[in-house]
Amino acid sequence: MKNSYKIIAENLSYWKKSLGLDPWEIKVVFRTRDDMKCGGEAEVEISESLRRAIISILTPDEYEKYEEHSDLFPQDLEQTLVHELLHIPLESIAKPKTGTAEDIILENFVEQTAKALVNENRAHRDGA
Repeated sequence: MKNSYKIIAENLSYWKKSLGLDPWEIKVVFRTRDDMKCGGEAEVEISESLRRAIISILTPDEYEKYEEHSDLFPQDLEQTLVHELLHIPLESIAKPKTGTAEDIILENFVEQTAKALVNENRAHRDGA
């Protein structure tokens, strides 16, 4: 778990700046499945008026225990972090009801955008 905190700490300030979220106070916590409100891999609670957000990410142990095919698709903390960060600026313009077609479309858009941003950053960072 210590390595997980290190990954988050190393990436949070970079991605806050890259996504224009510097004015925001953002905390990241690891939670068990039982402590997650949505029951997913991660979630974000946003207070737009205070410019604060709490990102909850499933602990690595819980991810391996509950996520189907976690051996084939290991938890990517940086991508998960970016996914949740992307929800912050979108909150004021897109907040569909959970499970609706609009929600699924938004989640797919956020996931694909997070994946593309992280992959591009890694390629640049690794010199590829």
